[in-house]
Amino acid sequence: MEPVRINSAFSAEDGQGLAFSHGGTCYAVFPAHVATMPGPVTVSTALPVQSGAGEAYLPFWEEMDLAVALVRYGLEGRCDPGFDRLRDARLDLVANDRGTLIRLLANGQVERLEMAVEETSYRHFTATLRDPEKEVFQGTSGAFFFVGDMPVGMAVEALDPRRARFVRIEEIAMNLGRWLRSDSTAFAAQGPSATVPGDQPGLAMRMLDAQTPPISPELAADRVLGPGAYVAEPRGPVVLDLGFEGEEAVTLTRVLMESAAEQGQAVPQTVLIQVDSSRRPPYRWRRFWSGDMGRDGVLDTGARAATQARRMRITIRSAWTAGPIRLDRIEAR
Repeated sequence: MEPVRINSAFSAEDGQGLAFSHGGTCYAVFPAHVATMPGPVTVSTALPVQSGAGEAYLPFWEEMDLAVALVRYGLEGRCDPGFDRLRDARLDLVANDRGTLIRLLANGQVERLEMAVEETSYRHFTATLRDPEKEVFQGTSGAFFFVGDMPVGMAVEALDPRRARFVRIEEIAMNLGRWLRSDSTAFAAQGPSATVPGDQPGLAMRMLDAQTPPISPELAADRVLGPGAYVAEPRGPVVLDLGFEGEEAVTLTRVLMESAAEQGQAVPQTVLIQVDSSRRPPYRWRRFWSGDMGRDGVLDTGARAATQARRMRITIRSAWTAGPIRLDRIEAR
């Protein structure tokens, strides 16, 4: 997991955090008091420094000093491994009371400080620096305490120059996991079929088949090829088949999708993108990408290994909230 520095647009003080991936999206977890309110944050890694732009969320109760940022761009390749590593970590699995506080300095260097656990409670524990020359200085909030390669807690408060209070990893993972799944609605059955035409600049595409009809004709599926929006009430997985213009297969490296869902509408969540290069049926669909569209309504597969394709299938398997799903844009490059 990647230690990071957090700079909020609403706070003069930097903090620390930990970047991780889930559903193909990069996130960073850090104390809520570092962000002070939802909004833009900058997330920076250790050397070689990469900086990403994120949007901070504070979805937990006021006494829970925990925030999470969706990091949209800039940390490619630095958010692995995924959320499973956080979920499986346990303070009560630790065999001794010693560990390492990993603190990221402003110049990108990583500082490792030996600490000893003193007291533990249901949600927190305290630990003391073993080196009397070191201090828990301002900006340490959000630094993670590791035992080996297992993160077991996040610093949230300096109790004195050498002691800090930590939120236990079990508490962090439980609440993060609930937020990552919260209110999502899975689509479990197939819906009826409809066909609508359309086109788009760039890698020119046309809509071949939309298996879930729109809630009204002016919100038909071909609107995702611009301008307009597709809005549909899911009766199962929402499946869109698009064809690339021309007789020959195109070279596909990247797919972008956007949803500007309004109140009462839903942003898609779990998305599978498949491609096929067959000249005629039966088609042989193969996976191009799968994961989650961000809660901010943006999905960007990033540059991937080039593949040949004559058609593309997009399957939306769930949404972040209940309600008709909305999709405003599909672009292939």
